Amino acid sequence: MKEKYQGLVKKMLETGLVNQEVYNRLVAVQESENWEMDEWDWLIETYYDDLDDTLINSLLEAAELAICYDAESSQVPPPYVNNMVPALLQFAGLNKSDAEISLDIKKKEVSKNEYTLIIKYKDREYHQSLEDFGDYYDTDGMLTILNDILTNEGKEYILHELSTSDQAFCFFKGDRMKLNAFIESCNQK
Repeated sequence: MKEKYQGLVKKMLETGLVNQEVYNRLVAVQESENWEMDEWDWLIETYYDDLDDTLINSLLEAAELAICYDAESSQVPPPYVNNMVPALLQFAGLNKSDAEISLDIKKKEVSKNEYTLIIKYKDREYHQSLEDFGDYYDTDGMLTILNDILTNEGKEYILHELSTSDQAFCFFKGDRMKLNAFIESCNQK
């Protein structure tokens, strides 16, 4: 299993998805206790042959290129303000202490509630309508407002949503073409 893992990590380096430093850190995982604790053996055995999204997303998370969460928060509305948006700001490389986050809720008697996510970041204020999906996050809305901030801050990348095979959501930061090249190279085993 470790050989298959190392082969995937090598393809991440060969396609330019990760640099040598990240590659070395990922290769070192197979020699550490994290191999079993992070369930790499199980992930490779379960998902390698079909190259399931779960394995790709786990590799991207290990390389700190993706962040994945359960899309169901078990709270209505989901905890955008105190939990999710600060974590996503940090992942995106934005200083969460520069942000004031609020959620404006307009209650409706018959239909679903109307939510507006408001993020004041540095000298700008961003507004994004969010769909009321009960206790599920509106990932499209979060992605839109975060990418607006990243663009205005002049970042070299935006966030992309990754496909998942369960009710999780994953955001990727980096070069989407390099990610596609990595996935294509993996499919050519």
